[in-house]
Amino acid sequence: MTKFGPRSITTAIVADASQTMKLVIWSHELLEQLREGGFYCISFLRVKMFEKGQLNTTPQTKVIPIPPFEDVKSDIEEICHEQVINVQLQSVQVLKKISCPICFKILDSNEYQQPLVRCSSCNFKVLTTSLPTQISVVAYAQIDGQQKKLQVSTEAVETLVTAESKPELKDDLDAFEDFLILNKFEIHLSTENIVTKMRKC
Repeated sequence: MTKFGPRSITTAIVADASQTMKLVIWSHELLEQLREGGFYCISFLRVKMFEKGQLNTTPQTKVIPIPPFEDVKSDIEEICHEQVINVQLQSVQVLKKISCPICFKILDSNEYQQPLVRCSSCNFKVLTTSLPTQISVVAYAQIDGQQKKLQVSTEAVETLVTAESKPELKDDLDAFEDFLILNKFEIHLSTENIVTKMRKC
């Protein structure tokens, strides 16, 4: 469940000649246009984490089939390798990020306090109530005897608050941080220390 209502969320792997990345597909309609092993030009994606990170579809994402091409990089096994562990988060920071629906620039908090805001990047003026929001969670935990910095994916946040029936946590960030610190979680951790899934133990 998102602020825009129920969403179908699917994670896929995409690759070109340069690299392989995860793609989170937030629309059943887009998913219906894609086939495993197909070749596509996919535009208007949002980059979540730049280093070997994750791409997300947006309401503007377009999919166009293209002819097959050679030299597709394939390090799928490396990207998909995750460890499942139980952790107690030691420190947490939860931030609400609001982005422009046109160019997806993250807006400063003082930019969206007014009923209308003009994006400093694309110069479009939009209603603040229509701005898409995203919860960013960064945490630290002891894993294998080392303190590690973890980035929790948007998909993991959405799944967690839905499973716990606590959508109000996304509006009360202080309560969300308390919830994350005071509970123990089973997490799926990628090789880049990205939490792709989490649930309360």
